[in-house]
This record gives sequence, C-alpha cells and structure tokens, in this order.
Amino acid sequence: MASRSWRVPVSVSALLILALGSAGAANLVQDPGFELSPAVGTFNSVWNLSSTNWNCTIELGQGSSCFGDPSQTASLYVHSGNWGTFLGDDTPGESSMYQTFALGPGSYAFSFYWRYHYTYAGGANSGELDAYIGAAPGGTPGWAAGDETVISASPTTTIDWAQVVIPYAVSTSGTYYIGFEWYDVPGEFAIDDVSLDAPEPSTLALLAVPLAWFCLLRRKR
Repeated sequence: MASRSWRVPVSVSALLILALGSAGAANLVQDPGFELSPAVGTFNSVWNLSSTNWNCTIELGQGSSCFGDPSQTASLYVHSGNWGTFLGDDTPGESSMYQTFALGPGSYAFSFYWRYHYTYAGGANSGELDAYIGAAPGGTPGWAAGDETVISASPTTTIDWAQVVIPYAVSTSGTYYIGFEWYDVPGEFAIDDVSLDAPEPSTLALLAVPLAWFCLLRRKR
C-alpha cells in the first residue's frame, strides 16, 4: 500500500510536466492573419479600423491591389496564408487599427510581421509605422506616447518581411489593447501574423496540488 501512495502523485506530476511541455502559449488575437476578411478590401470587424483611405485587405491570386494598380501584386503584402494588408494612407494621424483584451497579471508577448514597399522611387519621403500595447480604460485605446514602439520612420527603400516581438508585463487586471498607427509616402506598409501570447502556466503552480498530496501521504505513513 505504501508503494502505491508513492506512485500516484509522481505519475500525476509526470503527466502535468508532459502536458506543459506540449502546450504552447495561446494567441489571443482574433483574425491574426486577416484570413477572415469578408471580401477583398474589407477588414473583419474584429479589427477596429479608423480609416479606409488607401487601407485594405488583399488576397493572393487577385493579381493586383484592391485599388486596381497592376504594379502592386498581392504577394508583396501577404506574409503567410492567403490574405494580408495593404496600408497606404499618406495622411499623418489618420489611420490606425486595434483590438482590446481583458488581461490578468502576467508577462505577455505582442508580435507581428511587417513589410514596407517603396513604390515611387524619387518621391517625397515621409511616413511612419508605430505599434502600440497598453491599457485601454473603458475599452478605448489611449494611443499614449509611452505605449508605442516606432517600427519604421521615413523609410527610403523597400524593407522585406521582419518580425517584431514586444514583451509587455501586466500588473493589474483590466482592459488592454494592441494596435498600429501609420502613414506612408511614397509607399505602403503591410502587417500580417499578429500575435498576443498569453502567459503559460507556471510549472510550479501546476505541480502544487500533486506535490501537496504527496507530502500529505508521506505524513500519514
């Protein structure tokens, strides 16, 4: 009987360790790759888009941008899957998109892939892509200066796909947001494969119950 009381908690602990090893962090972002776009040019409503001025979703196989410019092939704006984004607004402060989340305390990772397509060589050069993560009291993003990471400012050439990972620590439960702001002359930004990874369960937390059981059984022997 004594040997059986030893085996049960150890077996449970082993199973929990295996489960932890096989589980990855959960992506909290809805429609992270824009694959749920209802139609070419239209963003899914889970993305709160401030302006449709030269901003659209784009699908592989259509052969041109959603504005009919044959020089802008869809593959330039899709990192993975069949859909991506064409972000071409040239008015500062006009274009943004975001999602909000109810987050608890923990360490999160906000990541995405981005690209810049320099369309008109020799044109006026200005533009910027900013990524934001921060608190959103009342469900409204603050777009505060301390929340942004400048991804690219006044690019002068095409920049191929690159991943950005922004760690973010939440100390107080509440509503938070991730988002992007941009304008670009004389090109277009693209964003794809957006992720907000939730913290994985702590190994010690998972083992707390079986280890407590183990100690209790040991005391009863």
